[in-house]
Amino acid sequence: MRDIVFDFYWYDSQSTNLLARGFEIKGKNCKYELVTAFEVFEHFVEPIKEFESMLQFSDNVLFSTDLLASTLPKPEEWWYYVLESGQHISFYSYKTLKYIAQKYNMNIWSNSRNYNLFTKNCKINNKLFNLLLRFQRLGLFFYVKKKMKSLTVEDMNFLISKIKNGYEQ
Repeated sequence: MRDIVFDFYWYDSQSTNLLARGFEIKGKNCKYELVTAFEVFEHFVEPIKEFESMLQFSDNVLFSTDLLASTLPKPEEWWYYVLESGQHISFYSYKTLKYIAQKYNMNIWSNSRNYNLFTKNCKINNKLFNLLLRFQRLGLFFYVKKKMKSLTVEDMNFLISKIKNGYEQ
């Protein structure tokens, strides 16, 4: 995301930062416009506790996870259970997302497949949310990348200066 000018920072309480060194969150008390969590929610042992942790950083959470159908699929009928690895342990329906949104006085938008947005202050029409996701598939990424200045060179210079000054983490 930093390559296309989005000022993103890394945080993962369960993992060591191997790929975004130098771009960790600025502190646990910092607020951000948006928290993103792609293919993370299904790994939570305590989803509500993890969600509350995210809300400490932002009032907006964009995440991906495949939603359960209205009829619960059998294990052999839904690949997303990923029974072979045991890594997917939490699953959500749209009804569950609505419950969470109400619990925290938030809005929820979902494309009813895998992209979802919790927000406190933003009111988006669900059709608009879905339209933006369709544009993403039709080249929105390339349009944004063309129109915005990459942070790649600036980030490289930042990291070089950190290395020269003895930064080892």
